[in-house]
Amino acid sequence: MGRYRKPFTLYKRGNYWYYKTYDSDGYRTSGKTTGQTRKKLAEEYCLELLKINQLGFARLTLADYSEHFFDDDSPFVTDRVHPLAYSSLRQHRQYLRLHILPAFGSKKLQEISFSDLKNFRQKLLKDGLKANTINGIFQTFNAIMKFAFLDNKINKNPLQGFGSLPRPNNRDSFRREEVVFLCQQAPEELRPFLILLALTGMRLSECYGVTQADIKEDGDIAYIELSRQLTEIGTYTPLKNKGKRIIPIAQELIPLIQKWTFNHARIKHVMKPIIRSLDNWEERGLCLHSFRHFFITDTKASGLNPLFAESIAGHSLGGIEATYTNFHAKDLQSIIEWQKDLFKEIENLIDK
Repeated sequence: MGRYRKPFTLYKRGNYWYYKTYDSDGYRTSGKTTGQTRKKLAEEYCLELLKINQLGFARLTLADYSEHFFDDDSPFVTDRVHPLAYSSLRQHRQYLRLHILPAFGSKKLQEISFSDLKNFRQKLLKDGLKANTINGIFQTFNAIMKFAFLDNKINKNPLQGFGSLPRPNNRDSFRREEVVFLCQQAPEELRPFLILLALTGMRLSECYGVTQADIKEDGDIAYIELSRQLTEIGTYTPLKNKGKRIIPIAQELIPLIQKWTFNHARIKHVMKPIIRSLDNWEERGLCLHSFRHFFITDTKASGLNPLFAESIAGHSLGGIEATYTNFHAKDLQSIIEWQKDLFKEIENLIDK
């Protein structure tokens, strides 16, 4: 008959007693404090934990633990200093459902190893997934495992120190002739929306949520006071950077702003094949977001102050730039002139 082994061991560090338990392979786990200064009280504390099955680590599977992890009312979603954007939450759910659960759903949390993660990533690469997508999947995975560690369900997060794949710098912008081509090929109802994307640098959800009520004036200069975005499920949320932005807008563009009769899904469905008809679209990483890249690239190429484009686009600036780039609408007249010239050029070419 084998010798009885206590389910925990005690040791003293400083004034307090700590305990160690055993993992699924029989190895001692990292120590945890009992909060007691006397050994007898520390032992009683551990025995109480043992009674309520809280001494060791739960034998939960990943599927069990993550079942409601990204629900709207889950602690991960609701108890945050900065709320998750709907698009980010949706992405987490997709990564979990499509990639993580098929590979690890039936595996015990405590049994997921560093080697398992390495093999998983190699499989994703062989399946043809891009580095950005794979990094996103592992960010979702890490959120779950980090929470499980803090929740005392595992003794170590295997993703701690697991580096990201280098991100290829191949995100291109549309060229002027491509913006014209896309507007020509798009249904007429989508053209005003695409032109606004190209000439204001707004993100898809930001442009979709703008109304005529957001148009303000600073003397003779009109501008959009952007403070919210309209998500795919039809709810308004704060901007990605949680602040407000001033976007100057030429008078000619104001009539383009309307209550759109289409949704995000239709924009993507209609425009995806048109964008993919462009030369080298895949190697260049072209997508709807490339309209925003076009705004930043073309304004800079046209000789405008690059800080104007960064400020309007809402990019985070560091150092001195962050302190001295609080532009007002009247400071951005050059952007409006650029908008006027390019809008006229696009209209003339579309009509040909």
